[in-house]
Amino acid sequence: MQLQVILNHVEHYKGFVYKRVRWDKTTSPWTLRVQVVPRANSHAECSGCRKKCAGYDRLPEREFEFVPLWGLAVFLVYAMRRVECPRCGICVEHVPWGDGKCRQTKSYRWFLARWAKRLPWLEVARIFHTSWDTVYRSVRHAVAWGLVHRDESGVEAIGIDEIQCQRGQRYLTLGTCLPPPGLTRTSPDQCPARFSCEMDGSCVELGGPVFQAKILEPAGR
Repeated sequence: MQLQVILNHVEHYKGFVYKRVRWDKTTSPWTLRVQVVPRANSHAECSGCRKKCAGYDRLPEREFEFVPLWGLAVFLVYAMRRVECPRCGICVEHVPWGDGKCRQTKSYRWFLARWAKRLPWLEVARIFHTSWDTVYRSVRHAVAWGLVHRDESGVEAIGIDEIQCQRGQRYLTLGTCLPPPGLTRTSPDQCPARFSCEMDGSCVELGGPVFQAKILEPAGR
C-alpha cells in the first residue's frame, strides 16, 4: 500500500491530489515531503468570499507541516494559486488544510492540541520535534474554535471566584458556567466588586458579603 492511499483515506481533500512522496535525508529526523497538486479541471476558491474563480498565476511552492508518521516529519508541498475574483480582486486561493500564513495544517494543530491536554507543552514540543510556540498556537486555535462553537443553552447559573496567580496580591478572576461546568471567562487584575461576563450580553456586579449578582448594563457599552 502506498502512502498516497493512506493519506487519501485519512485526509482526503476535494479538488486536490497527492501526486508523489519523496524522502529528504538532509534533515534529522528524515522528512517525508508530499507533493500536492490541484485536480484536473478544478477551480480555485477565493480566500475572501470562498467563491470559485478563474486562475491568475501561481506562487512558489510552500510547505505545510502535517501530522508525523512513524516518528518522521511530514510536509505537504503545494504551489498556491492566485485567483482573479470579481468581488475581492486578485488574491491567494483558499486551501482546506491551512489558514492564512500558518505553516501547520489544521490536522497537525488539532493533533498537538490534544497532546497538550495530556502533557506539558514543552514536553509535547520535544516529542514531536517542534517549538513551544507551535504548540501554543495550536492550543489557541483549538480554544478559539471552541469559543465560536460553544453551546450556552443549558447554562442556569454563573460561579465566580478568584485564585492567586503570582506572588503578592495578584489574582485571577474566573467565571464558570453552572451547569454544565465550563470556563466562561478569565480576567487578570479584575476588581472583585465588578466582573463582566458574556452571559446574555450583560455586565454582572458582585456586591455585599454574600456576593449577590445583579445585571447592570449590556457588556461593551
